[in-house]
Amino acid sequence: MSKNMLAMLVASVCAFGAMTASAAGLSDNMKTLNANLQIVEKTDDAGALKTALTDMRAAAQSAKEELPAKLKGKAADSAEVKDYHHGYEVLTGQIDEALKLAEEGKIPEAKAMAEQFKATRGEYHKKYR
Repeated sequence: MSKNMLAMLVASVCAFGAMTASAAGLSDNMKTLNANLQIVEKTDDAGALKTALTDMRAAAQSAKEELPAKLKGKAADSAEVKDYHHGYEVLTGQIDEALKLAEEGKIPEAKAMAEQFKATRGEYHKKYR
């Protein structure tokens, strides 16, 4: 195999790997949210808390782009899809508030926000899970 073809093959594989890694599915995003929620609830380390919240925010933003099975086939401007997206906007706002508290060194207050995350999760899981 020529060096040029081998280089193209390697570049293609790397590009595909990067593309699939950045396009996590809804299930993977839910797992990321849950795993990091557990960290938020348990850690007293400001760095770990900020990292977990940042990862949660990224997963929420990514999950917002995916539709659950209950909404497949619904129009993007339907009330259900808009409400689904609103749920992620609420969650992202809560995460941002917790991040702000963590940045201010208010670790107990930031950790207490986990209860709001869980309430939002419960409300929207009832509707769309």
